[in-house]
Amino acid sequence: MRVAGTKKEGRAGKGYSQYFSRPANAVRTLVAPFAEIVRERRAARDQMRRGVEPRLCGSVRDADSDSEEGRTESSAWSRSARGQRKTAHASEAKPTVLASGNLGLIYLPEGDARLTMEEIDRSYPELLPGLVEHPGVGFVLVRSAAEGSLVLGASGRRNLDTGEVEGDDPLGPFGPEAIVMVTKASGYSNAADVMVNSMYDPERDEVAAFEHQVSSHGGLGGPQTHPFVLFPTDLHAPADIIEGPAALHFVLKGWLADLGQPAGRVS
Repeated sequence: MRVAGTKKEGRAGKGYSQYFSRPANAVRTLVAPFAEIVRERRAARDQMRRGVEPRLCGSVRDADSDSEEGRTESSAWSRSARGQRKTAHASEAKPTVLASGNLGLIYLPEGDARLTMEEIDRSYPELLPGLVEHPGVGFVLVRSAAEGSLVLGASGRRNLDTGEVEGDDPLGPFGPEAIVMVTKASGYSNAADVMVNSMYDPERDEVAAFEHQVSSHGGLGGPQTHPFVLFPTDLHAPADIIEGPAALHFVLKGWLADLGQPAGRVS
């Protein structure tokens, strides 16, 4: 593959020559997989000793045929949209529930627009109370016609529009960035009628997954909320905090421009 740009021609192979010029790099590459196996076995042994088991929130184990067949929530959604499920028109009359790690999205069949909390309570009076009171649920995000975007928890609520908190703040256990991230999610045009985030156990640094996976990502809680970027030291460090994929995209495009690549618009 030809490397575009002329400012630093030949740079694409520079890293390879530096890598192979040091025999220790090859040894480190060969040893790393075995070291990872040892770490995984040690972690598994510690989990068995402490009695830690993968957490599945709710009755997903009995109800999720897609997970049982090794299908992801994305493929389930696309098949439902194309009418390829065994019950081809079930999604037209029933709620659609998608899971991504410890994040759940519930789309209710009434209307094309996002339903309000009041409309949900009229049609499904037990839905929100049942979710909020479930021990595996950390918080629920809905939109109220009277109050705006609300985050509901078992012992309190937060109004994202006014910042008012009643009782315990449901977002408190998820860190200071949670307010910004949940507020942004609530403002999306395709936001779910109900967004559900699992509980977070700070002692074990674990969340409760909504799908059949030991590890998970997609929601808030634990190491998944602390992403990082590993980059060569000869690239300039970002001047500002990177918040979200759009900001990271601009950083990457800026690095391409520095390397002489056709980065296009970066701002």
